[in-house]
Amino acid sequence: YVEPFLERMAMLCNHEVEIEVTPKDLLAYADESLISHVVTNLLKNAVEAFNGLQSEPVTKASIRLHAYTNEQESVIIDVSNNAGLIPDDIASHIFIPFFTTKSEGSGIGLSLSRQIMRVSGGSLSLHQDKAQGITTFRIVIP
Repeated sequence: YVEPFLERMAMLCNHEVEIEVTPKDLLAYADESLISHVVTNLLKNAVEAFNGLQSEPVTKASIRLHAYTNEQESVIIDVSNNAGLIPDDIASHIFIPFFTTKSEGSGIGLSLSRQIMRVSGGSLSLHQDKAQGITTFRIVIP
């Protein structure tokens, strides 16, 4: 079941996380340990994005997990935050192994997460809402 799984992931991230799952009894057929690695990495990155902000944010720092299905009945998990957009020149490189903008980062987290999703038959992609200033990483589980 997706909702209790996301609740466990949110508790690990040490930040308030809004969770929305539609329908409430949504099931995903996937390796929980692999998907938990991906979700944990995305939540960690979201928290670090807030910690990296130089000034006081104008809006409340928010992380959101939204799970739902698409027309093909794949399970979608969106991991979103409002810590600001990833610049286009950086966004085009974030899934490349060892690419990082962090002084203490290895650059392996997002590339490994994407590879886990590919091996699982799914995908991991970046979507940015420039008007709202929201960055979303979308996990698709077929």
